[in-house]
Parts: sequence; structure tokens; C-alpha cells
Amino acid sequence: MAIKDVLVYVDNDKACGNRILTAANLCNHFGAHLAGLYVMRNLFVPNFPNEYVSAAVYNIIDEQSVEQRDSAKIIFTKNSLAADSAGEFRAVEGHVTNTLSVQSRYVDLLLVPRKQEDESNLNIQYQLGSILLNSACSVLVLPDSKPVTLPPQRVIVGWDGSRECAAALRVALPMLAQVEKIDVVSVSSNDADAIAITTHINRHGINAETHLVGSSKKGAGLALLEKATELRSQLLVMGAYGHSRFHELVLGGATKYILEHAQLPVLFMH
Repeated sequence: MAIKDVLVYVDNDKACGNRILTAANLCNHFGAHLAGLYVMRNLFVPNFPNEYVSAAVYNIIDEQSVEQRDSAKIIFTKNSLAADSAGEFRAVEGHVTNTLSVQSRYVDLLLVPRKQEDESNLNIQYQLGSILLNSACSVLVLPDSKPVTLPPQRVIVGWDGSRECAAALRVALPMLAQVEKIDVVSVSSNDADAIAITTHINRHGINAETHLVGSSKKGAGLALLEKATELRSQLLVMGAYGHSRFHELVLGGATKYILEHAQLPVLFMH
């Protein structure tokens, strides 16, 4: 399916400008509609027993929330116009993670930041793992602050034969029709699966090559990122949470490792 609706998460974080510019450039390339979604911050005031909080305090909090929204809108407008894209800014109330998950049902691609760092100034309710699990479309996770050039010319696919990985590749193929090369990296023991999916990609008229990494004590996530660096990949495509999220959070897994360490854009699908 063609990319015609793109949603980018807009916030007051330091990487927001680069994220909007990346989304706007993608929309220009695909002839897609760009929307920026800002979720109003619900600033919390502790209410201690027998202590009165005046209406003036709540008014100040409301004013701060509006100021942050207006600041985010300026960032969105500035960067979308810089890419010659007439984007649509939306400001809504709600829980940011739940809102993004719901809004993903109405678009083809969702762009979000990689992770929350203490100094990033992202909404405290932003939870990337939950967004990946509950998103109805593919999710493009961008590095924290590094400018990104998309669409890519060299793409790496982390292949393990799972349903999630197949779904990620299927939604990515319309975006990758003009890439120079796709490198299919098998990190499982079933190399025949990787060869079969490479053949499938070739039938779409895309140059693809299989790389049989095999199992590794270092873990699939690290193996993928090392291979991406070696091949000078500009985008990683992979399934999200092939194991249960509990399994990955407690025992570790490729998704968890990639979310914590990737310095290139990653296209996920659960």
C-alpha cells in the first residue's frame, strides 16, 4: 500500500525539529499528507491532606501548558515550511501513549523519537514500547538528535522468520521500491528462511542480498547493529517484540536492545 498519510509526534523535546523535517521530506517524496500530533501536558499538582491549592496555581499551570503547546506548534510550522510542506498541526488532550496508538489507526506511517532521556524534555507519559505493541501501522523510530536523510538508499532487514518481521517487511516494501540495495541479515539458525525472503524481495524488482550471521552469544540486537554499521545501512527494518514484551523486558531481546542503542532509523511493526 502506498504511503499517503504520515503522522509525526510533536513535543517539546530537543529532537523534535529534526523529526518534523524528516517527516516533511518523506511526505514530499511520497506525495503524502503530513500531520503533526501534540498531546497537551497534564501537569500534576500534589494535593496534600488539609492543604489548600488556590485557583491561581491551576491557572498558572494551564498557562504553562498552553505556552508549551504554542512553542511546539512554532517548531512544527517552521520545520514543515522549511521542507516546503504544508503540514497540519493537531493539539489534543489525553494520555500521549494511548493517543498515538489510537491515531495510528488512521495513517500509513507514524514517526516517533527513539527513547526518553532525562534531559530530552519529552512528555513523561511517552512510552515507546507500548506504542510499538499497540500501533496499527508501521512505526519509524528516529535517533535522538541526529538529522536523518530519508528515503534511504541502503537498507538492512533483520530477518528471523517471525510473523512480526514479515509484517514489517510487507509494509516497508512500498517505501523501498527505489532503494539501491536491501541486505537481509539472518540472525536465526534457519538460513533457508532468509534465502526465501530475499528471493521474494528480488521478485519485487529490488536488489537484495542474504547475509547469514547465525546465532551469536552477543545477541541478535548487537549483531544487527554491527552489521548495519559494516554495510553502511541508512535504515533498519525489523519486527517488534517477536517474544512477549515481558520476556524481552526481563530477559532481554533484540527489540529492547535496538531501542536502547540504535543510531539509525528503525522501521518497526508488531
